[in-house]
Amino acid sequence: MTDPRDGAGVGALEAIYDSLPPMRCAQQCWDSCTTFPVNALEHRNIRDQTGVTLTGGRARPGQSIPRCPALSFANTCTIYAARPLICRIWGMARGMACGYGCVPEGGHIPDEEAIILINRVLLLSNDPAATPETALHQLLQSGEVYQAAVAGGMLIALGIDPLARYKGEPR
Repeated sequence: MTDPRDGAGVGALEAIYDSLPPMRCAQQCWDSCTTFPVNALEHRNIRDQTGVTLTGGRARPGQSIPRCPALSFANTCTIYAARPLICRIWGMARGMACGYGCVPEGGHIPDEEAIILINRVLLLSNDPAATPETALHQLLQSGEVYQAAVAGGMLIALGIDPLARYKGEPR
């Protein structure tokens, strides 16, 4: 793991980003952009590249889901060049397919690959608040059972007990 303040961490992060297949974006999916947790490494990368410090978003009129704080009033991404992995894999993974028909070159990446990439970034960030276990917990809380099961399998492959946080808790 690297220190999120270390330039090597940013280089490894960029290598992960560069490993993604190219995709032509129709720039219509802004309505899917909401607030999201950003680990320390990606947060620093966004701030260093764009000068933007992400804070909580506000809900759109008539909706309860907060709007991404990086969206401009014209619904364009103000941090696009430095956007975090979750934004980069939107539309690329089968389970996160673009509703507007955008498909990456070579087709969608398997959900398992997307989860591996997410876990690699979380482990790279060395952020105690952003761990693979936390990602699994968030998937379970959101009701994404299939993706939680795949994430659990990835954690086991990494030698991490995916249920450790739940052991001993009353049911």
